[in-house]
Amino acid sequence: MTQPTASPPGRLQAPAPAVSVDSAYAFCEDLTSREARNFYYPIRGLTRDRRRAMCAVYAFSRGADDIADEPGIEDRAGRFAEFRRGLEAAFSGAPQGEVFVALADAAKRFNLPKQHLAEIIDGAEQDLTVTRYATFADLRGYCCKVASAVGLVCVEI
Repeated sequence: MTQPTASPPGRLQAPAPAVSVDSAYAFCEDLTSREARNFYYPIRGLTRDRRRAMCAVYAFSRGADDIADEPGIEDRAGRFAEFRRGLEAAFSGAPQGEVFVALADAAKRFNLPKQHLAEIIDGAEQDLTVTRYATFADLRGYCCKVASAVGLVCVEI
């Protein structure tokens, strides 16, 4: 039996109902087609499994980026911690929610490297504390997290 989880500070939330892999992928594909039309257009030509996996990666990356853009730095730090737990659960066989259920399936099918997915979160979270980079090397490190890591995940697909 799943225990309730704490969600917004001090409130209990019932465990999320189980999500089927097909409905998880449908959620990710709908999100991608709606929010990233230029990205979605070329991936429509991929095989079904590859298209679904790419949409899962987009939804995951979008989720991390959306947290970075939310107001309230304290709340965002907590949301990033929750998002990291979601990634860990996806790789330990207990994913929760559409994005992580789809990502877990894609990770198994295409051997997606967890390290690069974690770097995507690291880069988005870096937006909370760093607004200027002192050196090009610092900027490059950030770019490796928010852009190159996404590419390295997609190459596996």
